[in-house]
Amino acid sequence: MTHICKTASRFVLGLFGALSIISCQVNPGNRFNEDSVRGPTPTLFGTAITTSVPSDTTSTPLPKKIPDVCVFPVFNEETGQNDEAAVYRFNWVSGEKNLEIETRGGPVRIQGPVNLTSGTRRLLIVHRYPPPEILSVSSKLKPESNLLYDTNTDAAEIRTKDGDILS
Repeated sequence: MTHICKTASRFVLGLFGALSIISCQVNPGNRFNEDSVRGPTPTLFGTAITTSVPSDTTSTPLPKKIPDVCVFPVFNEETGQNDEAAVYRFNWVSGEKNLEIETRGGPVRIQGPVNLTSGTRRLLIVHRYPPPEILSVSSKLKPESNLLYDTNTDAAEIRTKDGDILS
């Protein structure tokens, strides 16, 4: 009975995560523009917000874009309360090894192979505990795909934009 409950819980969490990510997707007809912060997108479960870019003067010619964030509640069966989950959109540039994302639980450095294809991706984090400082991704994380991460179990999975599981 416990195995069936765990399997059902994982299925429901995966389905909920996929639906949440799909509801937070950027309009696929628009190309990603590094110089602009998009307006909030309508979501199925919560409120979409954008984080502001600090106006401090830097020696860098172009300011670093902070990706959009979509925040929504996720019911935690263990505690009987809602946890916070968020989808972070980021643009991976081919040739880079690291990308730092400012999450609601603190900064997360995403590490990927140098040959990872450039493009926009989404990271969904269930914020039960602080996120890891470093999150490694594989070359299976293609543009427009999603990385789901649960801080409670330290489990991650990669899904296509259609919700198919890749790893």
